[in-house]
Amino acid sequence: MGRQVYAVGGNAEAARLAGIRGNRRVVWMYVTSSLLSGFAGMLVLGRMGVGSASGVGVGWELSAIAAAVIGGVSLVGGQGRIVGIVAGTVLLELINDDLTILQINSDYTDIVLGCFLGLAITADRVRARRVAARR
Repeated sequence: MGRQVYAVGGNAEAARLAGIRGNRRVVWMYVTSSLLSGFAGMLVLGRMGVGSASGVGVGWELSAIAAAVIGGVSLVGGQGRIVGIVAGTVLLELINDDLTILQINSDYTDIVLGCFLGLAITADRVRARRVAARR
């Protein structure tokens, strides 16, 4: 099913010609995403004890994108594996924990995270150019 989602996201017309029902996959992914988001919201509610959405989770989107990109997911789509995303998440958490242990200001932690994200994006673009040059 994951390969079908990749196929629809990479080229919907090619996926349709391959016999994949793209509309069904897209709807299924939205439903799955919303269910997992609701589950994550319940976990945050249980941990924080706050039912208000204001101020909870601010800035988490940068961490999520950075973990995915550092894990090897291409920003233009079509590449990446779950194992890579998990590895990227673990790496970012290790860096974040190390900076916290060293008592570095949280603003500088965001700067370091942004630098790692920039390096990962640069590496992704270089890799994409090499693949395109081989073709």
